[in-house]
Amino acid sequence: MSNLHQEIVVPDGSDLASRASALKIRHIVENAVNDGGKISVDLKNVLSISESYADELFAVLVEKNGVEWFSNNIKLLNHSPNLLRSIAVAIKRRSDKKELFNKASIDKLVLEKRKNNAYHSASYV
Repeated sequence: MSNLHQEIVVPDGSDLASRASALKIRHIVENAVNDGGKISVDLKNVLSISESYADELFAVLVEKNGVEWFSNNIKLLNHSPNLLRSIAVAIKRRSDKKELFNKASIDKLVLEKRKNNAYHSASYV
């Protein structure tokens, strides 16, 4: 049996919508995990969760730490299929945005490199 402490966080309210509220919970989660514990987020009183709340709490954690870290350190309790779906959609959207941003950045770098190569090739003629 592990000597790691386990903390349970219960978000306030039945309809979670505030990005600021999610940020507070995310800091609690991060601090607990950084202190060597694991954390459970109990959604027993939650009827709905906005995409912005799910993004700020769950998707940011996944983006910062990775899916494996998230699954090893965070447990979701008493969630409905709809809540789980909202959380998964937020995580996927953030991941897709990051991939699009990275692709756009790479495409821009390649284009700049081609322009520089074309400029330097032309200047030697």
